[in-house]
Amino acid sequence: MPISYPISEFVVADTGIFWDIVDCPVPSDLSPDKIYQNIKLALKNVGYYGKLSIFAYGDEDQNPTSDGIKCFFTGDKQARVNKILNDVTFWGIRKKNEERRANVMVISGSIIDDQLYVKFLGYLRSLDTNILLAQPENLPHLADEVSGWLLRDVSEVWIWKSLAIGKKPIYRSGTSQDEVDGASACSGRSQGVGDVSG
Repeated sequence: MPISYPISEFVVADTGIFWDIVDCPVPSDLSPDKIYQNIKLALKNVGYYGKLSIFAYGDEDQNPTSDGIKCFFTGDKQARVNKILNDVTFWGIRKKNEERRANVMVISGSIIDDQLYVKFLGYLRSLDTNILLAQPENLPHLADEVSGWLLRDVSEVWIWKSLAIGKKPIYRSGTSQDEVDGASACSGRSQGVGDVSG
């Protein structure tokens, strides 16, 4: 089921990014400041121009120090997932209570594997929050049951390494891969699952 709201409502909405830096580490050739700028560029390139807040979750060895990134040291994988889900949920609810549209991006390798992510992201979508994802590798085939449930609530999906360098998403809800270059959040057109190179 495609997303039914007009995507243009989210063009200037705040975007909260919740980044698992253990699953999706800082690439060795990029600084945290450069990643911040590249994520901002990637979002702008698909039509999102609102304020950006990045929250990173990991351990003290993976501290992406940057003016635009707030770090949380959370412990093991389950502790990270729990903290991210808690923060994502409260961030989305706060925006809803402020009667403001919001975009939420989760950057994690656990999204497909963890039913809690699917459940919580579906809940946020029910609050009229626009959901964006990034993960270390391509999504399983759309016929996969978990992927299908997840993608029904998601607007865009990036491969982490492509997002980190400011590239386009591999998936946009509602359209084919042939429309990748012309799509933007303003137009309401979206991309389909495809392969990312470079």
